[in-house]
Amino acid sequence: MGTKPADVVDSLVCEGSVIQSAVLFQAVVGYDCFVHAGARVERSILMSGCDIGEGAVVRDAILDKNCRVLDGARIGLDPEADRRRFPFITESGRVVLPKGTVVPAEGPVEFAGDIGRLLESDAATRDAMAALKGRYVIAERDRHSFQSAGPRYAYGDREDELAFDAED
Repeated sequence: MGTKPADVVDSLVCEGSVIQSAVLFQAVVGYDCFVHAGARVERSILMSGCDIGEGAVVRDAILDKNCRVLDGARIGLDPEADRRRFPFITESGRVVLPKGTVVPAEGPVEFAGDIGRLLESDAATRDAMAALKGRYVIAERDRHSFQSAGPRYAYGDREDELAFDAED
């Protein structure tokens, strides 16, 4: 088909994950993740069920289960932009995304309905969330953090990509 192979360097990829013409460098990719063509994941950990869109870059980040980084989104390339966009960043600058977070290329980060409300009310995370109030959204109650974004589950606009042709 003419697509280039994935480039996986010093990384661990768990069973059930798909790395499609993407680059992984010093990454751990959990079960049932999908890293789409042209994406880069560097010095990061993706828990199970994550989906990294085409051309997205994830650097120096920890993504909890079922996170989606949409096509063209950038995490970890600009520390100042990260501080304006993400509520949880370690002292060393590593972005930490809670379960079920969706990161678009532009615009506000979306927290899953169940997790977002917890983050706003829990004493350990309330201040970080308050500091970014108005710069994130919380999903409707029907999108929960336990819903996988990975390739084992058909969802939304990615269904057509989940039918793999044996000749590819």
